[in-house]
Order: sequence, then structure tokens, then C-alpha cells
Amino acid sequence: MKLSEAQIRDEVMEDVEQPDVEGVANLPATLARFLAERRDMPGFTHQVLHDENRGWIILWKEYTQTGSVRGSGQFYERPYAWIDE
Repeated sequence: MKLSEAQIRDEVMEDVEQPDVEGVANLPATLARFLAERRDMPGFTHQVLHDENRGWIILWKEYTQTGSVRGSGQFYERPYAWIDE
């Protein structure tokens, strides 16, 4: 049986205090915390997607004041889920 962290949290816990991410319900705490810590930083942009196998995916970029990319990356709720198939 495969369950994502988000599905397990829905079943087990109800009123858990976690950072609020606009438009995304039930984001795992580690991913929500990453966004909450950086969301107000100038030049930080992100996109949140949901994949059937890997769960929540965060694509992010951080730009400098001149517009060049300082850093970028992606995080997965279950990064190695594709191996199980």
C-alpha cells in the first residue's frame, strides 16, 4: 500500500499547526516550511505541482536584483517513488 505523507496526515491528524501556503492544501510540513521561510524574500519565485507518483513538487528560483538567477531547484515529497514501480 502506497500512501503519501499528505494522505497519512489527513487520516491521522486533524488540527496541525503548519505554515500556510496559498492554494495548496495539505502540503507536507518540510515543504511548507521551505516555502514559508523564503516566500517573502525579494526575487524568490516558486511553483507547486502534484504528481501521482512523487506527491507534491516544488520548483523554485531565486533572482538577484539585476535579474540573473542566483539559485534554483526542485523538491519532491517522495523523491524515490519511481524506483518502487
